[in-house]
Amino acid sequence: FNSFDSKAPKVISKDAAVHVFWLDNREGSNVYDLYYAKLDFNGNKVLGDTKLVANAAAFDVAKATQPTQPNQLRLVWISNGKAYHGLLSDSTLTNVIEVSEATESAVAAAEKSYVFVKAPSGLSLHIIDLANSTNGTSRLSKTVVIAGLGNAPDVAAGKAVHLLYGSPATYAKLDLEGNVLVQGRQLGNELTGRIVGDNPAIALLGNGKLSLLTTAAIEKIAPVIEAVAVADVRSQTAVVEIKTREPSFVSVKYGNAGLANNLSGSLLNFSHSIVLADLEALSNYQFTITAMDVAGNAKSASGSFSTL
Repeated sequence: FNSFDSKAPKVISKDAAVHVFWLDNREGSNVYDLYYAKLDFNGNKVLGDTKLVANAAAFDVAKATQPTQPNQLRLVWISNGKAYHGLLSDSTLTNVIEVSEATESAVAAAEKSYVFVKAPSGLSLHIIDLANSTNGTSRLSKTVVIAGLGNAPDVAAGKAVHLLYGSPATYAKLDLEGNVLVQGRQLGNELTGRIVGDNPAIALLGNGKLSLLTTAAIEKIAPVIEAVAVADVRSQTAVVEIKTREPSFVSVKYGNAGLANNLSGSLLNFSHSIVLADLEALSNYQFTITAMDVAGNAKSASGSFSTL
């Protein structure tokens, strides 16, 4: 390779060839371009250094697990503050589409492409529909807002779409159509991580240790209840306020002689306020709240209050 001032190399093995991508500054300025080369498994060059994109600040590349074309690679890059997606066949980029404003990005591939970007407005997942295109250009079929804050986006796609972002590392899972199944699940304190493999696991680094956690194990983790408070207590009413670390359904059992009453919130959310009514004045009440995520994992917490 004719490398000048190069950085950020990435290598993918596909179709009996090794595909190499990197950023290179060959003009002697602060502008980097995205280059590509192809080798056989003996290390012989099949395709020499080829400039794919001028003025690329960052990039990511993925091979389709269920490719619509046998030699197709999916490429996402950032240029002038925007993320772009295209298909690479041989040395030609086709089906190029502007995705969104972005400062960081990652891509995963199945029948569709899943581009996970960090932008000033927050983190979002963009689904690129390759089957339905107009004039050879892929179609941006759906955008899903994942979080307001975060960094270091990483994504993998197979039977579902798995996202990892932030520090501490936070996990989300969506189906292939972009419907959220798990969101906002923090995996520990002061951990960073990467998604590993097509049938993904999460590699976590923190506290001087490297650990591997399967997505199946993550999905069995019950939601974290961050806060429970009783507000606006009166003679016959009180409000139980609950905050969870990921979107959850919440229910409350309560009573002044056992937990005979039960109320449930109908919304999947991070914060809930449930009004307890028809209480008796000057009475001591106990309650237990239960938070349940969309996978059915549940966690409970208890408390008490006294009416006026």
